This record gives sequence, structure tokens and C-alpha cells, in this order.
Amino acid sequence: MTRNEIPALRTVQPTGNAPLARAFDRLQAERVSATAAAKRRDDFMSPWPEPQSVAHGILDDETYEWVALCEAMQATGGSAITVSDDTIQEAFQFARGTLGIQTCHTGAASLAGWLSLASATPRAQPDVVIVTGADRSQHS
Repeated sequence: MTRNEIPALRTVQPTGNAPLARAFDRLQAERVSATAAAKRRDDFMSPWPEPQSVAHGILDDETYEWVALCEAMQATGGSAITVSDDTIQEAFQFARGTLGIQTCHTGAASLAGWLSLASATPRAQPDVVIVTGADRSQHS
């Protein structure tokens, strides 16, 4: 399988909590591999001050699997996307209202990333979006 046959991995984090995107941007700017960046961990992955978002399930101050994710993004020509809470809310409403998916805000974050990417860049290749997370707010 060639690089063009492998889908590009695009990770999504809210703008109020994006340590992975920050680390990926830094290593891309320095043109180093994720493996090389791991040897200088503190230069790339550091705690996010005061994580906040409607996507509560992905509020970690650090992304612990950042090296593997960055390796995969680099290998596939992917990227790290950040989205606003407004875009996550839009994706949440779209998933529930239009698609009938009973997801939570965290699960809708991937769809929010796709919505922001699709509106900014025409896509020649098909995309795969994985919407996870169940809305448990109506359950006791």
C-alpha cells in the first residue's frame, strides 16, 4: 500500500485544550520526526494550562500517546486540527439532528474537525470520520 492509498490521519482537539496540536506544530516547524522529538519531550509536549471545552471527555492537559499519533500524522501526511467550541456544538447538533447519532460533544469533536476542514479545503479523496461517544446525559 502506498502513502496515497492510506488515509491521512487528522487528530482533532478543542482550541481550549490542544497540547497535541501544539506539539505537532512545533515538531513540523522544526522539521523533526516524532521519534526525534520524543528525545526532547519537554520542547514539544507540555501541560496545557487550564484545559476547557464542551468536549469534556478529551480534556487532558497532556496527550500521553503523542509520539505515536505524531508519527502516524507525519507518515500519512495528516495534521492536527483545532476547533472552537462553537464548531463542536454545530457538529453535535448536526450529528444528533441530521444524522441521528446520539453522541456527546466529545464524540462530535471528530465531526467538527471534518466540518472545519471540509469548509476550508476542497477534498479530492474521500474522508472517513469516526464519531464516538454516547450521550449519557439523559441516563441516571
